[in-house]
Amino acid sequence: MNESKAALQNAINDMPNQLQPQTDLWPAIERQLVTGAVQPEPQRSNTAWRNIAIAASLALVSVLSFVGGQHMSKPDNSQSLALLHLLEQQHQQQLAMQTRVGFSAKLTASDNATALSQGINEVRQGAKTVLAQLQQDPNNLELLQLWLWLQQRELELVNQAQSSAFNRI
Repeated sequence: MNESKAALQNAINDMPNQLQPQTDLWPAIERQLVTGAVQPEPQRSNTAWRNIAIAASLALVSVLSFVGGQHMSKPDNSQSLALLHLLEQQHQQQLAMQTRVGFSAKLTASDNATALSQGINEVRQGAKTVLAQLQQDPNNLELLQLWLWLQQRELELVNQAQSSAFNRI
């Protein structure tokens, strides 16, 4: 470490105290001061046209932003509606699979008085209501999450009803 410090100190000591320019610039500077030869400013003949062009560009960008914003505010809901339809079909298939495995359809038709059957019917009605709202506003994520939760809850209740009916037999 001391060797590198010593080498650095030697390099500093070997440097010249002043740097001299390669050519003497003072005579050229003195000539310009005496003759008053200063670079003229560029002419501003097209300043008015430049200002008009800038204003027109800003107006064009503003109009395009406004029109583009209105166009973007009306999204195409066909893909969202197709996804809702697909999710509804998938849920119906899951219910059909549980019906094939157990006898939940018979349970809910013949045992409507039980609290579990009433809960299933209420969840189904709630899911239908939320689905109707989702079809009006398919991009509402909160409604979508609620609808998916209701579908999951319906499957859980049907499964629970099947288990309790199986235990009674």
